[in-house]
Amino acid sequence: MRLKNNQGPLSLSEYLDENFIVPSGKTLVWWAQKLGLNKTFFHTMIRAPKGPISVPIIMLFAKETGVDARNFIRLQNEFLLYHYLEENGGAAPLEKIRSRITPEDSLVKGVLLNKFLRPMNIEQKQLITQMKVNKHDYTNFFNLRHAYLNYDIPGRLGEALGTGAKFWLDLQTKDDLDFYVKNNPAAAKYLVFEPSHHFVPTESNSTTPESPGSVAETQFLKPSKIALHHWADFFCMSYETFQRALEGRNLMDFRLISLLVKAFDLPASHWINLQNEYLAHKFLTEDSLRLQINRIVPKINPSKRTRLGSILCEEHLRPLGITVTEFGKYIGGTKNQGLHLATGHDRIGVEWAVKFSQSLGTTPMYWLDLQMEEDLSITRLEIPHKVTTLFRCKLTT
Repeated sequence: MRLKNNQGPLSLSEYLDENFIVPSGKTLVWWAQKLGLNKTFFHTMIRAPKGPISVPIIMLFAKETGVDARNFIRLQNEFLLYHYLEENGGAAPLEKIRSRITPEDSLVKGVLLNKFLRPMNIEQKQLITQMKVNKHDYTNFFNLRHAYLNYDIPGRLGEALGTGAKFWLDLQTKDDLDFYVKNNPAAAKYLVFEPSHHFVPTESNSTTPESPGSVAETQFLKPSKIALHHWADFFCMSYETFQRALEGRNLMDFRLISLLVKAFDLPASHWINLQNEYLAHKFLTEDSLRLQINRIVPKINPSKRTRLGSILCEEHLRPLGITVTEFGKYIGGTKNQGLHLATGHDRIGVEWAVKFSQSLGTTPMYWLDLQMEEDLSITRLEIPHKVTTLFRCKLTT
């Protein structure tokens, strides 16, 4: 980068004039005709530079001089970036974005957003419609304001996303379990359960699984030769409530599961898996056919995002749990600013590059180089052979 009188780098027009136009010995009129540009416009651009030179014109210079257009664009970006930072040095910088998905958030919500909806380009309102559930119930569930092991929402999610109910029941159980252990820390050593975050499609099983209460009764309680009312006392339950749990009319809560872990040599995950398999089957047999929820189809449209937009979304925003809409608002844009930048409707200039770098922990030139590649590819596709004629017509009118 060459500096001009210790006041910053040369502008691209000054660089072209000093290194190509003046050494050639040709007049500005000759260069304007050679490039197919209006001579008045060309003279103003070279002698009184006030703004950036467009990519198509840079490509004309690159073709004529044999220099890679990227070198010219980088020189111009360095000049624009230098002066933008000089003029806006006193502005308050943006803070780097931190991850929104924290251990305090719903595990179900985090997996749903980051593993399914965002990769599938599906909005939550579309999922709510597909699941045939009202927004109030949906919001309550994902804000952890749901009853323990509500199998209805996980079942509907499993139908809409093709994962099966148990995948979401396991995640929900972990959310509920963490909340229970937080309020009952003494039970933590008995209630260890880690669900998989990756679902494996399972074949439908026509055999009705036994309820965890029935398994406990037939495999452990009766062989012990201890009367059930004594076991009820051990589990600190009335005999009637205990019977309902054994018959599957009541679900096992975490307190009962922790006592089962104490009484028998089986981990909490064994009883949780039994119960969630039972609930998943219960949804299929009692609700699935009645609701008739169709599997949601991903919106796969590779042309919707530019390469820059894909890098922004896939490598930077998704790991943070941030949508492009949220990102656009964060950097001070309009409601759809992030979407427009990701889809190429708006360019990333120097100002946006600085905001991107501050909020995402990169450098401004990283985004300017990505935008440069977008500009070059678009220019080559749109005007590969008619660039000279196009600019002559536009600039002489």
